[in-house]
Amino acid sequence: MSEPTTIRRPAPPRPAAAGPAREWLAVDIGDGETLSAADLLRLLDRMRQELSRNLVGSPGAFVGYDSLTVPQSTVAGPGRVLVEARLMGWSEHLHDVEYRAVSVPSGAERPAATDPLLVRGTGRTLHLECS
Repeated sequence: MSEPTTIRRPAPPRPAAAGPAREWLAVDIGDGETLSAADLLRLLDRMRQELSRNLVGSPGAFVGYDSLTVPQSTVAGPGRVLVEARLMGWSEHLHDVEYRAVSVPSGAERPAATDPLLVRGTGRTLHLECS
């Protein structure tokens, strides 16, 4: 028989920065390589976890997507994908995140209005610590 799980409230959130909290990553795709929609969703979750670590010190639990749009299933290289998770709202127990992934030319640091959107969505992270 296993021990029961204890659920504790997380430590108080860290003070909010002057701008919205966000995590982003630039992923370079080599010539002949592809990045699938599943790869993009894994990267978005990685950004969500990092954002949660910065806010409350733990990766939190992914509750799910409130909305999700994936207009393109794969991205072929060469090129770059900018992946972003941005804090949209939070409480003591959870935070809401907006996700975006955009295909940009190699070396680009910011997306242009004409760059193809790969993923857009919103989701939630639950803040509970189990021991």
